[in-house]
Parts: sequence; C-alpha cells; structure tokens
Amino acid sequence: MNDSSIVNYYEKLVFDHIQATLVDTRKIGTLDAILDIACLALNRLPSRYIRHRIDAAFYMTDHERQKMQGDVDVAVRQAYEFVLANPR
Repeated sequence: MNDSSIVNYYEKLVFDHIQATLVDTRKIGTLDAILDIACLALNRLPSRYIRHRIDAAFYMTDHERQKMQGDVDVAVRQAYEFVLANPR
C-alpha cells in the first residue's frame, strides 16, 4: 500500500501563506523558525485529508475556500507571533 498520495490540504495552504506573507525571513531568523511556524499553524487547524488536490478544489464552495484561507491567515499570524516571542 502506498500512502504517499494522501495529504493534508491545509499543508500547502499554510506554506503558501507563509511564503506570501513572511517574505522578510531575516526577521524570523532560520528555516527552523519557519518550520516551527508551519507546525504551530497546522496544529491549530483541522485536518483535511485528500488524495487529489484538483478534486478537493472542484468540490469546495467559494465560501468554504474563503473560510479556509481566513483560518490559515489567523493560524499563521498567531504562530508567527508565538515564535517571535519565544526564540530558541
């Protein structure tokens, strides 16, 4: 059995959001800090496992997509603030 085709839909959303909003990584510091932000954000979001990203996007309503983006924004912002306040 190959389970590599099952992914959490939120993972890409979180990493895309981090890349789009936290472009100045000098303020964050290291790749470890970025990965900590991603982990903390993902832990604040529900799991949504899919096999095919295109199918998931097709079956989602605009409202559902917007809510997910809003939830990702809040989770990443909170994770970013936590990592900045608690450097390693």
